Amino acid sequence: MPASRKRWLWVAAGVLAGGVLGVFGWTLIQDEPAGPPVELELVARDVRYNGDNPVLHLRRGQPVRLTVRNAEASENPMFHDFAIAGLGLDPTRALAPGESAVIEFIPRQPGTYTYHCPLHPGLMNGKIVVE
Repeated sequence: MPASRKRWLWVAAGVLAGGVLGVFGWTLIQDEPAGPPVELELVARDVRYNGDNPVLHLRRGQPVRLTVRNAEASENPMFHDFAIAGLGLDPTRALAPGESAVIEFIPRQPGTYTYHCPLHPGLMNGKIVVE
């Protein structure tokens, strides 16, 4: 087979593979993080995060460093944990009063995601909006 035809086949295969990956939202090369991490804190107290389970607004590609802190009083030994549905992150372990966990991630896909405390479903739910 002539070299020019082989080259053309490789180019065509690359274009086809890129198109298939693009249809499914996959990329071969990860985007570089967009700036320094956004520092966020969610404080679990009285079966709510930050009092009202706030909506967290994030930018696609912006690194995030999220601290989840259990601020229940020591005489009220209520445990809390934290999970985000749809971002492929592991939930935290159960946090005793006074304990914290740090979650670091880079949201790659825009959309609305739900965060929650799996130990207190329906009470400690909030939204993360990635724009």
